[in-house]
Amino acid sequence: MPTPTSLDDLSRALADPRPEVVLTACWQAFDVGLELAHAVAWQDGFDELQALVTTQLCAEGRSLLPLPRDGDPVTPPAASPATANRCAELLDGVRAALTSLTDSPELPAESLRQTAALAQQAAQSLHALPAE
Repeated sequence: MPTPTSLDDLSRALADPRPEVVLTACWQAFDVGLELAHAVAWQDGFDELQALVTTQLCAEGRSLLPLPRDGDPVTPPAASPATANRCAELLDGVRAALTSLTDSPELPAESLRQTAALAQQAAQSLHALPAE
């Protein structure tokens, strides 16, 4: 699979049969969520406290995954409420992908479950970014 360059590429990579590709996509998805939250932290129309919570959750989730071995980070799309929701959907996919990997005997199931829980929390936080 070619190196992901977009959110759609990351979504497809989460379904790859190779765990190393899935873990890299998960790391990159957390990174995109982190970068998006940084970008909107002080913008009008977004909840700055929620943005800070999102950055913390994404940074923690990313830190529990192995660093990608190759490729460049995916550039987050321009910040908007729709983009925040799209990144939240991506992190929901990360949660599902990590949960499915817990059955693999070569991978640390408890760490994957913990990271999946962080992905779920980060997704909820991203959904809450746009100020009401």
